[in-house]
Amino acid sequence: MIKVYDLKEGSVSVKKVMTVAEDIFIKARDFYHAHPEMDEDPITILGEDGTALYQLGYVTNQGGSEFVVRTRMGLNSDFLTYTYEDTDLDLTMLKRAECFLFDQIDEYSYAIARIILREFPESRIYFTDTKAAWFFSQQDRVKIISEEEGRKQKEENAGRLMTILQDGSLIINRENIESMTYNSQQVMNGLYWLTEKVSYGEENPDKTFVLIKSHLGHEGIAGVLRYVLNKLEVIRATGRDLEPVVDLGIFGEINQFCRGTGADVWSMYFEPVSRYSVRDVYNSKNVLLPYDGMKTKNPYLYEQDILSDYPGLIRKYLRFKKETLAYCEEQLKKIIPGDVKRYIGVVGRGTDYNMQLSGALSNYLMRPLTGADILKKTEELFDAGAYDGIFLATEDEQVFDLFMKSNLKDRIFYVEQERISYNPEDTSRRFLADYYKEETNRDGYSENLRYISIIYILSRASALLSTTLCGAAKIAWGLSEDGFEHVDVPGLQTSPRSTL
Repeated sequence: MIKVYDLKEGSVSVKKVMTVAEDIFIKARDFYHAHPEMDEDPITILGEDGTALYQLGYVTNQGGSEFVVRTRMGLNSDFLTYTYEDTDLDLTMLKRAECFLFDQIDEYSYAIARIILREFPESRIYFTDTKAAWFFSQQDRVKIISEEEGRKQKEENAGRLMTILQDGSLIINRENIESMTYNSQQVMNGLYWLTEKVSYGEENPDKTFVLIKSHLGHEGIAGVLRYVLNKLEVIRATGRDLEPVVDLGIFGEINQFCRGTGADVWSMYFEPVSRYSVRDVYNSKNVLLPYDGMKTKNPYLYEQDILSDYPGLIRKYLRFKKETLAYCEEQLKKIIPGDVKRYIGVVGRGTDYNMQLSGALSNYLMRPLTGADILKKTEELFDAGAYDGIFLATEDEQVFDLFMKSNLKDRIFYVEQERISYNPEDTSRRFLADYYKEETNRDGYSENLRYISIIYILSRASALLSTTLCGAAKIAWGLSEDGFEHVDVPGLQTSPRSTL
């Protein structure tokens, strides 16, 4: 991203200079891309008379937590090829608002404002940054207002105004979606994700493919399912003739499914989402390769995960391989006795969700209920609902032990598996997957097949309880054939609305 500094904020040294121009942000972007050795030195922008006006400086887009950056799960586009004249844009997000409030002028807020001016001539644009006047001085539709006036506009235009901030750490959550509050990188991803085009060959010239591809990092099978299902729905919502193909096998990546062999995780357990293969895509002429990854900055994928209808997504897109489904059915018969017709499914997610987190991760992970709290909920529901048993799904040793010492112990069914005890004072930010990756003899395929069967057994319960809104709870809810008669999952809306 190219930021704007007035002469008091920028460097006292003048090195590279450029003359003011309508496309000055593009010129600065191209210069920094060609000369990374200059990344830390701002460019001084001169007026036509040679007077210094302001400075432009480069800051990287590759933000996020140290873990996300290290595992390459959150790759973000540097937007090195976009222009103001691009026509292959996804305007879905901008269509939601009638007016737009920007807090700062920068490369991306300038580009977004230009798109709004071109595509939505009736829309109003406000900046609370006085520096914006340097770039929009002749535009009647772009108003420079005070922060107090900005707050007033938000109140008067609630439900019609979108706020676009420069803050790169802004997390998309339900509150921000409701208030239409995003940062400029997120909006750029929403606009330009259909323009990230590559060509791998000359085959299938009449088709446009979208690669659903990401490093997996610490994600397990529930995360994989959520990512792919949400991406498929985002692609469908464009209304364009696009052919999605999943590629979740990256050679050399050590994850909990394989130890760097490059095996495609999706095809281990599920049927392809297209009649075209991964090999077909990597020899085709027209391929979209969006930089959205597991921990994406694409707002559509965040919104899908927060607001989407997982039962609907699973019905539309998910097909188990026959071997996967057969194993799940076998485990269901093995674990749940034949005389148990109505049982409660309990997701006791604790473990890494209980870490004392700080920074971005403290907002990313919803803290779970304690083992005692979920046990109390289970006991109350069991007594009130005339259930035959309880299926307990947990990798947390403390939660498991608590349930097995309770009065319900004789009615609890579970899958034998390793369970982990976390020190509640641990701040190492180690995820379950970090433990799994250290087990060099671990059979990743079998372990995750077992985990799929656990989610499957949960989905066949009559009621669903969970300590937190984790992937297992979301996918179990989605897989339920007839729905649950009772659902208690913190943060789960069982009557979701779609924003796409």
